[in-house]
Amino acid sequence: MVDDNTYVYWSSENGILGVTRRDMKIIVEEKDLDVNVVKAYTEMLQKEMKETNTQIGLLNIEAAFYAVQHEKKLADFKKEGKNILKDDFKGHDIEIELFLIEELWSKFSYPKVIIPIHHYYSQHYTLLVIDNEKKQFVHMNSMLPPKKEWTKDNQYYNNANWVVKHIRRFIHDVKVTGTIFPDDSQDQENTREKCKGEDSKGELVTEVEEMTPREKEVRRWILDNQIGENDYELVEDLNCPQQKSCSDDCGPFMIHFMESIVHGVQPSKKKGNDMRKTILERFAKEESAWSVEKYLAETADAVGEPKK
Repeated sequence: MVDDNTYVYWSSENGILGVTRRDMKIIVEEKDLDVNVVKAYTEMLQKEMKETNTQIGLLNIEAAFYAVQHEKKLADFKKEGKNILKDDFKGHDIEIELFLIEELWSKFSYPKVIIPIHHYYSQHYTLLVIDNEKKQFVHMNSMLPPKKEWTKDNQYYNNANWVVKHIRRFIHDVKVTGTIFPDDSQDQENTREKCKGEDSKGELVTEVEEMTPREKEVRRWILDNQIGENDYELVEDLNCPQQKSCSDDCGPFMIHFMESIVHGVQPSKKKGNDMRKTILERFAKEESAWSVEKYLAETADAVGEPKK
């Protein structure tokens, strides 16, 4: 008997990510997508974008995850009247620097930057888009209340706003590099402080290093276009396609939104509903001879390896 958790249909180039038989069954059975599946599909899109030189930024799901965790913990501390100590948040701070801020340094100036959000406490997925053409942050949620009932108190909009808070900090910090201070010996045009992770004591480690050509381009774009940290408003896309009520399709719909932006097309409800099949087919090893129907037939008793 094949172990559903170890039989891998698709694996990343570095071997760290894998989509297992269990993941495939969850997709077919229309259950909540595992974060691992979203990460894997994101990696496939990133590879495709690199091969086609697509000028769009696509961040990994960790970019928003740690920002939301940080802000939720901070809000809980304030609500409970607890003292807020720096050490209580340093783990989150390091992850935010690594997965969000460092990535923005190489991607922010693209026309659009895509940031998937996993609202872990409610197992919901939404998408945050930095739209540099419209100068907006756009939030796409496939599970909106009726338009007349939507307000900015919506929990998923608030979570997106927490991520935006850290993006605004990034913009502010870049803007500061355009100011020369008399006692500043650092070459702001060519170097910057880069996050290197944490030391043995769990402290943030940074080093001043030469910027890459792309990082210099991002910095110059922000300064030349006079982008301010409060210039972009967060708006909810109240017209984005909606999943079926009572379904667990937020993950497939979020991936559909991502893919639509990458390919420069409008998302649709039909393609959102069909996204599970699309995901399965992309993960299958033998795409040309593979189908959802074949998978269901072959795995009905969950015994034996899929036929070739």
